[in-house]
Amino acid sequence: LEDLLQTLKTDPSKGLSMADVQARLGQYGANALQSAPKATLWQLIAEQFEDRLVQILVLVAIVSAIFSGLEYSSSAGDEGIFKAFVEPLVIIAILILNAIVGVWQSQSASDSLEALQQMQPTLCTPFRSEDWQANVPASDLVPGDIIQLRVGDKVPADARLLELQSSTLQVDETSLTGESIAIQKAVDVLPPPDSPLQSQTNMVFSGTMVVRGNALAVVVQTGMDTQFGKIQQGVSEAAQTSQKTPLAQKLDEFGNTL
Repeated sequence: LEDLLQTLKTDPSKGLSMADVQARLGQYGANALQSAPKATLWQLIAEQFEDRLVQILVLVAIVSAIFSGLEYSSSAGDEGIFKAFVEPLVIIAILILNAIVGVWQSQSASDSLEALQQMQPTLCTPFRSEDWQANVPASDLVPGDIIQLRVGDKVPADARLLELQSSTLQVDETSLTGESIAIQKAVDVLPPPDSPLQSQTNMVFSGTMVVRGNALAVVVQTGMDTQFGKIQQGVSEAAQTSQKTPLAQKLDEFGNTL
């Protein structure tokens, strides 16, 4: 623990000075999850028409509408206009339905990332310049900050426990690990780095909630370097680099052939 405090260049009896905080904000950035700019509705709709087969269907609908119009004109309106344009209308209806489903799926993925951000607390209580400062924006936390955790608090950043101020400390990590039972925490020697998060009983993680006890902790990771940040980064990268399924690839090849 002493080695960690020396590495973070912080003193639990004094806390960081405001000059240290400003310098570390410049070095590590704000304690907030970052995400790519949200696509507009029109961008999401346009994405649904990038598929080759969809583009072919659009072309087929246009050609079908032209021929249906010519046929309707030559028949002098003997048949109903809906019957004359039934084929292009069916194709257009399919395209609209496909676009609606695609936009809904894209919106759902975006909402999942926003849900991760909403799990982060907005305020915290750090110990700075030998004084406890209440209602400080959690985004201003930096590595080395000493924070106070109480029952009902959401943990504002990944932190190493310094001292238990009660007989026990339990943290609900369901939002992070899926573990339904609150984890018992203790000020112990850090387990191996590759150990599961549930085994790291001397650590508290951003976005989890204290359900019993009070404690002091030192912030070790903020923003995108936290466990929640790594999850969001992985989800974002997967969405950007996701490859099409073999079926989708075959359909693209078929569309290019057509």
